[in-house]
Amino acid sequence: MSEFFSGFFGVIIASYIAWYTWLKGSRGQMERYLLNEALDIQAATEAWYLESNQENVSRISAHKKPIPIDEHDENLSWLRKVEIRAVLDDSTWNYPTNSLPCYDFIEGRRAWIIRDEIKDESRSYPALPGQNVLSKPALISSKGIEELCGWVEKVASARQGCKWFNQILTDDGLKMIAPLLEALSGPDRIKAFDGRLSKRARLFLRQYRVDFLQNKVKRRTAVFIGVQRSLAH
Repeated sequence: MSEFFSGFFGVIIASYIAWYTWLKGSRGQMERYLLNEALDIQAATEAWYLESNQENVSRISAHKKPIPIDEHDENLSWLRKVEIRAVLDDSTWNYPTNSLPCYDFIEGRRAWIIRDEIKDESRSYPALPGQNVLSKPALISSKGIEELCGWVEKVASARQGCKWFNQILTDDGLKMIAPLLEALSGPDRIKAFDGRLSKRARLFLRQYRVDFLQNKVKRRTAVFIGVQRSLAH
């Protein structure tokens, strides 16, 4: 009988070690995969900024189509191709219709207006204290939207399950990809992707904003206050 129990517990312990080794390896592999994919997506040149030398023309929808690409003239506006990360700054996405409007085809890509104009008082997410990023009206291609939405779906899927048992993406893993998640979890970003994200992915982004982003704001504020106090002394 004692040999039976010792063998039984030996099998349990061996199974636990095998499972834990698999889980830890899967978590590390998933974290590296999502981080690398996030960097690649943000570096893709699938977006455009509106540049203009004209006064009182600050909205993409106010321009006649097509807006020239990278053409400079004193009386002309043009579109400058930029990385996706450039349009993920904290300035709110906005557009002239209730849903994301299609602008036109640019270099064979269907382009969408994600920021029709700049509204200085409106922010999608809190930037670092003292950070001042120049924002401009912006477009993004269908490919850019699909890659962002696909990445969010993968993150939401990896986040499913019990954190102590079978959850592949842990809290530490989320911290690794926090910059892109922060930029995509604002209400304006979720609204822009509506219909392109599953219900699970939308709920994940909203919950992420509550659980992680708000706590991060508190930590940033505490650090900023601490720095100000130290400078005052």
